[in-house]
Amino acid sequence: RTPNRYRFIDYPIEIVEFLRNVIGEPAFLVGHSLGAVTAAGVSAVTPDQVAAAVLEDPPLYVEQTSQFQATYDIRMKNLSVSETAIELRKIDTSSSNESIAKRAVSVAKVDPEVWAFQGDGQLAESWDPDAVLSEIKTPMLLMQASPDMGAELSDSEATKADDLLINGRYVKWDDVGHGMHDAQPERFVELVNTFLTQILRKQAKT
Repeated sequence: RTPNRYRFIDYPIEIVEFLRNVIGEPAFLVGHSLGAVTAAGVSAVTPDQVAAAVLEDPPLYVEQTSQFQATYDIRMKNLSVSETAIELRKIDTSSSNESIAKRAVSVAKVDPEVWAFQGDGQLAESWDPDAVLSEIKTPMLLMQASPDMGAELSDSEATKADDLLINGRYVKWDDVGHGMHDAQPERFVELVNTFLTQILRKQAKT
């Protein structure tokens, strides 16, 4: 537990330290949801440590997103893991049963304060997504799921984010929800590998 350290701006801190003190060279980051927001934050503050990043359906504009509130409401019911899975399925009809089961464990077992930060607005405290995206210079792959299937990014938000990314590529999947890598893992791996391979080839030429 890290009490009072569950804001968007808090998550990148340990990742930055890990990259600098353990990896020691530019790394490829792949993040989903909150992990994607964290990857964006890391890329903005330490561009020398990030070779490229994949942002999978990040809730960049979380205060405008209902999915986090719905998950928070479920967590505050203090349900069992199986009951949590049932409730999560009601708000996510596209993810696999395996994905829902894994997420139910995470939601039920995680420090409740994590969800409290999401529920009372502290999560995005001091978070300026436009400023963060504008600071990113390294190559970014921005992935958006279908808004009709529970995406964390609306079409207008994705367009804004794409415009702000200086070196970004934007991809939208209209046939999957928020858990893009769970819904279509082979397609996801192929896209990410293609993107990262292109980055490596460009780096090899410089």
